[in-house]
Amino acid sequence: MVKRKKKYRGFSLLELSIVIAILSIFAGVAFWNLRTIISTNRAKECSRNLLMLNHAVNVYSTDNNISYGTSVQMSNLISGGYLSSQENYVCPVNKTAYQTTFTFGTAPVCPDGISNHICSTD
Repeated sequence: MVKRKKKYRGFSLLELSIVIAILSIFAGVAFWNLRTIISTNRAKECSRNLLMLNHAVNVYSTDNNISYGTSVQMSNLISGGYLSSQENYVCPVNKTAYQTTFTFGTAPVCPDGISNHICSTD
């Protein structure tokens, strides 16, 4: 009867440490990219909200023969059916509501005090 040498199967501690280090580097890169993507998407959502508000003010003002420089209340936009509700129009970065009074001919702006966040209606 021939006895065979027993082979130990499995990974050494060094191999396991290398694999864990590589996986943690990949996870860190993925996490960093995810944060960047989320931040970019929130800024884009804010810009879309501002565009929608600007469009609603322009259409409301045109429909009601309002001249440039006249103030338009958000409540008028909601009651007229130009916007769904005020709760839908908050900055996604810090959950602050946009202004409630708009001036026809002037683009709405994002609430002040937001660092590294620029919204525009371009």
